[in-house]
Amino acid sequence: MADKADPAGKAGFRQEALEKHRHDERYDTMLQLVGTKGWLSLLAAGLLLAAGIVWMVVFPVQERVSGNGMLVSTPSGIQAVLYFHPSDGQRIQSGMAASLDPVSTSRDDYGYMTGSVDSVTPYPATAAQIADVLQNSDLASQWTADGPLIQVFIQLDPDTATVSGYRWSSIRGAEVSVHPGTLCFGQVLLSEKTPLQLILPGSENN
Repeated sequence: MADKADPAGKAGFRQEALEKHRHDERYDTMLQLVGTKGWLSLLAAGLLLAAGIVWMVVFPVQERVSGNGMLVSTPSGIQAVLYFHPSDGQRIQSGMAASLDPVSTSRDDYGYMTGSVDSVTPYPATAAQIADVLQNSDLASQWTADGPLIQVFIQLDPDTATVSGYRWSSIRGAEVSVHPGTLCFGQVLLSEKTPLQLILPGSENN
């Protein structure tokens, strides 16, 4: 007589097969999710890498030094004279770009005046020497309280389209005239390099 089929065995086999099928479906789903997340992660990493490369190559890092000063009358016309700590001032050279903020105007409203370095004193100026230029001994004493300063003359960029007669970073500039004796705050641009040039100093020559 043939052996009778075991219902319990068949049921167990079917249950085992069903569990295996479910396991395979879950595994396939996990692979799909991991694959999608993996591609998204790679895409995000690629975009970040591309953005980093663009930043390193395109966007420059500027190094500036700041000093106090005044607009003064010189044989060349109105110039700004700025005073810097010796460690900063000795790095300044003729021709470097400069920006000026007269105390009588607002940078937020009008921007800043532009110019370039005309001359730099080779040695720090004393309070007496500064007072002779500014015609203000009290101010000279105040600015040199921590020691002599490097004296830098700034040639202002002319612009006949503005009220002041000088160029501003904004289109119209401040609608005021500038005159000797006006106090100002100034900055000189020492260098402008991309991060790549800072990392690889010789890259700017390539």
